[in-house]
Amino acid sequence: MSVPARRRLKRLFALTRGRWVWLLLGIVLSLATLAGSVALMATSGWFITAMAMAGAAGATSFNYFTPAAIIRAAAIGRTLGRYGERLVTHEAVLRLLAGLRGRLFATIEPAAPAILDGLHGADAAGRLQADVDRLQGAYLTVLVPSAVFLVVLIAAPLGLGWLDPGLGFLALGGLLLGGVALPLTLWAGDRKGGGPAAEEAACLDALRGGAVDLVQGLPDLLACQAEGAWIAALEEEGRRLDAAQRRRVGREALGSAGGGLIAGLSLWGALLVGIPLVGAGALTAPQLTLVALLLMAVFEAAQAMPAVAQALPGVGRALARIDDLMSAAEAQPAPGTAPPPAASDLALKGVTFAYPRALRPVLKDLSLDLPAGGRLLVKGPSGAGKSSLIALITGLRRPDAGRLTLGGVDLAELDPEALRRRLAVAEQRVCLFSGSLRDNLLLGRPGAPPEALRRALALSGFGPVLEALPDGLDTQIGEGGRGLSGGEARRLGLARALVMEAPLLILDEPLEGLAPDQGRAILSGLAEALQGRTLIVISHLAVPTGLFDRTLDLSGPDLGGAVIDPSIGGVG
Repeated sequence: MSVPARRRLKRLFALTRGRWVWLLLGIVLSLATLAGSVALMATSGWFITAMAMAGAAGATSFNYFTPAAIIRAAAIGRTLGRYGERLVTHEAVLRLLAGLRGRLFATIEPAAPAILDGLHGADAAGRLQADVDRLQGAYLTVLVPSAVFLVVLIAAPLGLGWLDPGLGFLALGGLLLGGVALPLTLWAGDRKGGGPAAEEAACLDALRGGAVDLVQGLPDLLACQAEGAWIAALEEEGRRLDAAQRRRVGREALGSAGGGLIAGLSLWGALLVGIPLVGAGALTAPQLTLVALLLMAVFEAAQAMPAVAQALPGVGRALARIDDLMSAAEAQPAPGTAPPPAASDLALKGVTFAYPRALRPVLKDLSLDLPAGGRLLVKGPSGAGKSSLIALITGLRRPDAGRLTLGGVDLAELDPEALRRRLAVAEQRVCLFSGSLRDNLLLGRPGAPPEALRRALALSGFGPVLEALPDGLDTQIGEGGRGLSGGEARRLGLARALVMEAPLLILDEPLEGLAPDQGRAILSGLAEALQGRTLIVISHLAVPTGLFDRTLDLSGPDLGGAVIDPSIGGVG
């Protein structure tokens, strides 16, 4: 077994920790259900044959109470076992998936966005949703049927071999053919990473990503008259998916037909071996009927194994993708645990940062000191590293060299949650959620009083908009701020940051989409209202410099030449 395979199996066992009682109980109930089916068929066959022979022989008495009781008990037991199996196995899966989603998100959240750089948004969502859902097959479709088959593979040949070795070998051979050889033959390509099941999963991922890109980029596609080619590519991917599904269903039909054929041949084999035994007196005719029907019943376990082989590639692929994501998160430096210091002065010392696979760093040997309550303007053209600086200050990224400190404590040593409570950010691309204005504002500070919300909206310039809304703070907006203009959405995002009342406020391109006079008025009001709190404004537009006591210019000609006003110092 390869190292990645061992690691993924270890991951799977780790994810099921604490759920083994439910998982094992489900397997036990599945075995009990199969045992009830076997007992029902075998005893019924024996009983009917024995009754017929007794009647033909003119017997005047026959004990039908005991077999009838066994048949009735087996029928009731099978029904209760099936109900209990469904109840327990699905309860186990629901508990497993609930714990898995929480554990997966808790693992990757501290490391995001670093581990998501190379992932399409739809791919990341697919790993968190579709791949987690697909892992339920690891238990329901793979583990439970495999465990039941393994028990049957041992017990059935031993039990029939006790009657006659030939019957035992016949059962063993039939079970191995139907439960091992047939699935491996039909899905050999899938075990190597190919085949229709793997192609189907890949097509679904491609369709998911293409559909998301189509919806998000539809205005640009329409403007370039490229929507037809994009839709045609999605239709082609859909045809590939349809072809893969047809091949998979064809293999399912072959597996079902092959399993039935092997079961039928095994039945004929049992008769060929058993009839001479009846003639020799080694078996009675009712016992031969019992053997034949018992063999048919135990083949139910073997006929589930083609579905196991079919599910394995999808489960393995989902597990691999989840394991890759969690391994990448676990490879990141561990988050700090130190509480935030009382002071809020910010310092950068020789900070260098580059994105993965980038040809050069976006920030190089950058140094600055910003005391608590300071006003810093960061300016520079698009791509100069302004947004990267925000990510470093908020702890979402870590520098490749140098250090950032808050109150003299390295940001890498601070508890991320505690750090983010000390700062608020109004992003350039504001993320608003479907709900009311109040719901969106309270994300940053749950329980904030209405007065604080209205004050923040007034400072952000959203006050006149609020007054014109009949429902006020309860006005509903759509996902992404549907129902608001771009400028209104940006001001609402700024208000949400203000509601937090954090000691350090970062505004990313706050003038974007605003009229110049309106933008200057908002900044002037903020500078006056935020006395004693640190303000960092990042902008590539003209900003009234009189509002700031420090300026960091990232428009220098080389990466190491970002210019800081002489009052702050220089860049090394």
